[in-house]
Amino acid sequence: MEENGTNEKSFRKNKRVIHSRYLFYGFLALLFGLTLSRKLFAGEVLYIVITVVTLLAVILALTLTKRFIMLGVIIPLFLIGNGLFFWSYNSFRGKEYEGEQAVVGRVSDYIEDHGEVQNLVLDCVTINGESTRNIWLSVDLDGRKIKVGDILAFESNVAQINLFELGSFSLFYHRHNTPYQASVSLANVVISDGAVRYDESIRSDTKKVLFENMSEKNAGICYAVLFGDKRFTDKDIKTDYNVVGIIHILTVSGLHVSFVVGLLYFALKKCNRYVRFGIVFTILLLYNILCGFTPSVLRASIMALILLLSKLSGREYDSLSALSLAGFIIVLTQPLCALDVGFLMSYFSVAGIFLIYKPLSKLLQKFMPQKIASYIALTISAQLGILPFVANLFQSYNFLSVLANLFILPIFGFVFPLLFIFFILSLITPVLGIVMHAIDWGFKVINYLVYIFSSTSLIVDLKPFPIVFNIILCLGLFVVSYYLMVESVVKWALFSALVLASCVTLIIFSQPRKDKNFIEYSNYANEFVYAVNDKGESLLICDFIYSSSFKKYAHIRGIKNIDYIISVSDNFDEHYFEEFNIKGVSSTSFYTLGDKSIEVDKSSRYDYGEFSFKYKFINQECVGVEFSINNFKNFFAKNLNLSYNESMPTISWLESQDFAFNFLNKNSYLYLANVKGVKAGEYNLSNIIDYSFAKHGNMMFTFDSQKYYFRGID
Repeated sequence: MEENGTNEKSFRKNKRVIHSRYLFYGFLALLFGLTLSRKLFAGEVLYIVITVVTLLAVILALTLTKRFIMLGVIIPLFLIGNGLFFWSYNSFRGKEYEGEQAVVGRVSDYIEDHGEVQNLVLDCVTINGESTRNIWLSVDLDGRKIKVGDILAFESNVAQINLFELGSFSLFYHRHNTPYQASVSLANVVISDGAVRYDESIRSDTKKVLFENMSEKNAGICYAVLFGDKRFTDKDIKTDYNVVGIIHILTVSGLHVSFVVGLLYFALKKCNRYVRFGIVFTILLLYNILCGFTPSVLRASIMALILLLSKLSGREYDSLSALSLAGFIIVLTQPLCALDVGFLMSYFSVAGIFLIYKPLSKLLQKFMPQKIASYIALTISAQLGILPFVANLFQSYNFLSVLANLFILPIFGFVFPLLFIFFILSLITPVLGIVMHAIDWGFKVINYLVYIFSSTSLIVDLKPFPIVFNIILCLGLFVVSYYLMVESVVKWALFSALVLASCVTLIIFSQPRKDKNFIEYSNYANEFVYAVNDKGESLLICDFIYSSSFKKYAHIRGIKNIDYIISVSDNFDEHYFEEFNIKGVSSTSFYTLGDKSIEVDKSSRYDYGEFSFKYKFINQECVGVEFSINNFKNFFAKNLNLSYNESMPTISWLESQDFAFNFLNKNSYLYLANVKGVKAGEYNLSNIIDYSFAKHGNMMFTFDSQKYYFRGID
């Protein structure tokens, strides 16, 4: 294999311009096909144009350079990616069931506790005696208790889960292999004892040791650091880690695996190299089992084993080929991982490092010490690789994140190996868990630094980048890397052209829309409906949403003002939205317009400008709000567990109404989806003339006279 940093002159002498990496370019083609299949099938013009232009450019370039083998690799793999997407998507969906089914399943250790209601994953499931995959189950405890390993037998409606609800990929359901969902009251369930798996037992024992010997916040952090499960991590901690740019610490990936492998190699340095490899392989396999074979852990583990095998066999290690082989193994076994943001961030952060770390480090060493330059180059190259995902998911970037990583990662590099050692020791002798107090202090230091850096004002808001910009960014990283072997003058000319093109792209795509007459449903962190009528008046309808969630959404949409807010919650706080110059607010308990405040009458209809609304009640309980925009009547459902209350015939009531559009809260959807034809954002208009899959899980619904349109959010 060729070394990444081979002298440019020798390559020019051989008239080589681009490194030959069949695995790397082949995997990119496969990934390209998998991620674009759904967009192409939906007929999205922009993606079709990009695909056609890209394929034509590749075919032309490889044909002119007579690289027919590479052409024979890339084009078939792109087509295979298209086929794999539809095959894996249809395979995941499974069988469709109608009516009540006889279900038997084991309670896994993924349990979300919400007081009298628990959401959990059932595995080892049979439906009507036929083995199938997992079920996402909502359980009304009814005063009883269940535990991990219990076998539940019950009858219930079983609904299929849509992996692409309103365009947003349901990452959780895919990772937990749950194509079905159901709800049941525990009073109607037969419970019997079952076995607890070994990995569940280890996670349970570890959690107990952590929470008994550490502060609650740090125990949740350590559980996430060890297993990648952030259920027990404090929300404020996750927010601060996000802001500072070190959220990767809470997701087991290459950083953690490299520490584990380094620790094992140090402990086993006197062992035979074959014995050492066998032990490392076994430990990594067990660690992947404990982490649930998440893509980021699996990718890092495969690459680590390839590196060890190269040393064992005396062969040279090629980083890009190893990365691509790991990607092939993961995607070919789990094709929909290509849409898993965790896998994509893991892959492209490493790709960014492999592409520009060396040239960037070499450049920075001219101005600063080698070690500092290496740390900064490593952080910058990884962050550039995942910049599109940061813009898409977090909508902000902290310019001090590089400095934060420079301070925090060395401390984490000392604390994590100790945590891993104490984790192993505590499993052998639980009494040794007391040493976790030392780890607690280590994370207190990290949290203090996180607090300092999260308090900075050097944070810039980002809008999600258009796909054209993302492609230009990837090309820019490739141009400045050692994998493009041309004169420096040519490199800088190409890079300057790409920078100019990226600026033009951002300017074009960042222009705010001037739409009127639209209703927009969003499951952007919290469900809500945002509408604008033909007078330009704006209306926000929601259950209870966190202001930070809506503010990020408002920034993306360019929303500066909200004329009116309607809430279906009693505890709505209008002060969260003061910056939007609100004219009127309504909740289920009060109604205000200016200085006027009156108690809401359950039977009355109210007007906000040209909007009209009325709260809907069933047996004295609010189930949502009916609202009209230009005499177009819609319904937004409250987040309520309605299926267990037989006195509230929500489904039949909803079906009897003449709402043109039902906006069902995601959690309400879990309970309403058992009736065929009632889904989140269901429409019952016959003259829909256009629809395209939406970005961010949002859906735009615009109307003009009697013509209605659905489209995604740019």
